[in-house]
Parts: sequence; C-alpha cells; structure tokens
Amino acid sequence: MAERRSPPVRARQLARELRRLREIEGLTGEEVAGSLGWSSAKVSRVETAATLIRLADLRKLAELYHVTDSHRERLLAMARAAGERGWWDALPDVGSDYADYIGLEADAQALRCYSAQSLNGLLQTEEYARALIGMVVDPAPGKVERRVDVRLRRQRRLREEPPIDLHVVLDEAAIRRHVGGPATMKAQLEHLSMLTETPNVVIQVLPFTTGAHGAMAGSFITLKFPHPQTDIVFVEFLGGNVYVEDEVEVYRYHLAFEQLHRRALSPDESTAFIHRVAEEL
Repeated sequence: MAERRSPPVRARQLARELRRLREIEGLTGEEVAGSLGWSSAKVSRVETAATLIRLADLRKLAELYHVTDSHRERLLAMARAAGERGWWDALPDVGSDYADYIGLEADAQALRCYSAQSLNGLLQTEEYARALIGMVVDPAPGKVERRVDVRLRRQRRLREEPPIDLHVVLDEAAIRRHVGGPATMKAQLEHLSMLTETPNVVIQVLPFTTGAHGAMAGSFITLKFPHPQTDIVFVEFLGGNVYVEDEVEVYRYHLAFEQLHRRALSPDESTAFIHRVAEEL
C-alpha cells in the first residue's frame, strides 16, 4: 500500500485559520454547511486540510465569517500558495519535508533561529555547505552539489524585497567546530562578520561561559508569518523533521529564544567574538 502523506504545512495553516474563524463566529460545522448548501463532510475536509479549498468556496466562507477585505485577501493568498509549486518542487533530491520547509521559509516574514552545532543554512558559505552536506547526504555523483545549489538559492531571501528578517543565536560550538577544515571555517567566520552588516540580519553568540540554558535539547527555527498565518517552529532531528504548530508549544519556543538572545553577547560583542575566533584560525 502506498504511504499516505500528510497535508502540506501551508495547507494545514489555512485549514486551522478557517476553523478558528468559524469558532469565533460561534458556528458549528453543520451550521456552516447548511448556510452554504454544503455537506458537513465538506466542511470537515476543508478544516482538516484533507482537501484544498477552491477560491470561490473560500470567498463564501470569508463572507459568512464577516472577515475584513484585507483579511480575505490574505486568506486567498494562503490558498494560492498552498496550491502552487515553487522552484524547489521541480528539483531532484528535494524530499517532501525539505520542500515544505523551503516553501514556508519563502513565505515567512521573519526567522528566529537557535543553532547549537552548525550554522543555519542562510548563513553558510558554499564550501561550508558542501562540507556539511557531504557528511549527511548520500554522496552519489551530483547529489551533494545539487543540495548545495538549493541552499545557496535559499539565501536569496536575505536580499529579496522585502528581505526576510533573520535573527540567529549561535552557540559557541557552532563557530568553533571546524567544518571542512581550518581554511573553510576561517572563510565562513569572515562571511558571518560581513553578514552582521546586513540591516535585516542579527547574529549573536551564546558563549560557553553562559552555562546551562532552556534550549539545551538542540537547535530550532521559529518562522513568523503575516497575519492570519500562525507561527510555526521547525525542529530537525537525525531521523527526520518535526513542525510544532500548537500555539501553546510555539509560544514556549518564543520564550526560549527570548531567553537565549538576552543571555547571548550583544550583536557588536558577537561580531568581535567571531573575529577573534577567525584570527585564531
């Protein structure tokens, strides 16, 4: 039997927002179905992302839920994005989980990242990325290079209009671990120093002397979206990826990041710290 894939994350976001709007109006699924001449099963499929809602049906729901014109347009944009294929979908070796993440990153307004052992992909040089990807990807001919190309293409989000707002807290281990050897690492640290001059990028270092903290379990990325989309947390493990979508759990990660960036060195102190580590190489 073929494996049944879960709905893409962007489709789940839209479904969750439509369910929230219905609950704000105090309507049951049966009442919505009766008002629109739908079946209750159709309302359920829309709210569970089992089916992608048509734009005409979405306009009917927006009218029923009395949403503002601007809110309706954002809902329509979410529906279009959930159904569109991005540049990443046509590439080989990009699995569905990775494609989901790239799509979310493309939609996000801001990323808040804690990097415990290695640098976030948006910060990596080509040689650093090649060395890191070569350790975790099947080194079949061309596969590593294709993954490197995807990573470098993702970095365009830092320069596109409007550019993504990126705030990263780097554990000291992430800048001291030699990925690709001293020369590659020195070039990578120099690249980090240059990125700190980018207006939409904030980089902070969490030194070892900080001691224990609330994110000792590992790296995470919080993706912030324009309303009405809700924030999502991306957590990567050796065996796969997890998307945290529950609002309470997402809030816990927000609090964890706030603690991290308060305890980390200031951006200016972090730049000086990175420069010192680079000189040691």
